[in-house]
Amino acid sequence: MAYGALTLGAAALTAPFLGRIRAAREAIACFQQAIELYRELSDRFHEADTLTHLGDAHHSAKDLDAARLAWQQALTILDELDHPDAERVRANLHRLV
Repeated sequence: MAYGALTLGAAALTAPFLGRIRAAREAIACFQQAIELYRELSDRFHEADTLTHLGDAHHSAKDLDAARLAWQQALTILDELDHPDAERVRANLHRLV
């Protein structure tokens, strides 16, 4: 099951190079599926990492509210894990203001 989540995440990361809005929608769908799998596995770091990428995809699609929500969820987890990636997500949120 972890392999499936990693595959979905990898597919989502390559999608933005295929055509902005359509690719962003495809990436968003893959990221959402991967997040569900990471939650089932209780893999908090990869859930947060994928939420970060989900926020990036929403941002590319100009859906700033959805980007903010995904990044806030990622930041909550990364702060709980005391992970250094929290600073990058925090910076993304500050740029939305």
